[in-house]
Amino acid sequence: MSISAVAKSERLSAVVSPFSIESEHIEALRTQVLAPWLAAHKRNACLRLWSMSCATGAEALSLAMAVVEALPDWQRLDIRILATDVDAGLVAQAQRGLFDEAQLTGLSPAMQLRWFKPRARHGASRLCKVQPELLSLIRYAVFEPQVKLPFSGPIDAIFCRNSMAYWESGLQQTMLASFVDLQPRRGLLCLGADERHLQPDSSYRRLGRGLFQRIQAP
Repeated sequence: MSISAVAKSERLSAVVSPFSIESEHIEALRTQVLAPWLAAHKRNACLRLWSMSCATGAEALSLAMAVVEALPDWQRLDIRILATDVDAGLVAQAQRGLFDEAQLTGLSPAMQLRWFKPRARHGASRLCKVQPELLSLIRYAVFEPQVKLPFSGPIDAIFCRNSMAYWESGLQQTMLASFVDLQPRRGLLCLGADERHLQPDSSYRRLGRGLFQRIQAP
């Protein structure tokens, strides 16, 4: 079975409850990446975040909402969230930006009202469309880990969302090594609950459960 097929079947729970990104990881993004970036007044610099296993797109949207909340003038800044998945069907679904109303329960009512527009009912439930200005922060792509990455660094924060949990050990270690080259000093690496047995090398220091920060410049 291909990595794509295994990932799609075994990540079903993540797709069913899409906005369940860990609050500790979002807080680390705010305090370890966004706040220092804002304090350094890097108005002419780029900010890049990577949702490595975006599934239906909820994680990338959660990152986008955190960016908008932390950076008031986000529309004038060079910000891009890279959202990838090994499954082309999920990437296409993420690009459409459509969610069942019941899938938004992980978001506050204020966030739902601001960023999602209700559409026609679909059976017993209602579909909601992501506002285009939020989607504008995100670039979607299919990512097959055995081939070249669809982009280059530096990447300020990488969110794995258990993608590597389904890979062979050798491929896991290869990907961890590639993160070192992709991330600048102070770059954030977030591993999912099923990946926490993996350990980045000494280029990273541990911040918390599944949280690591780049401590040496490439």
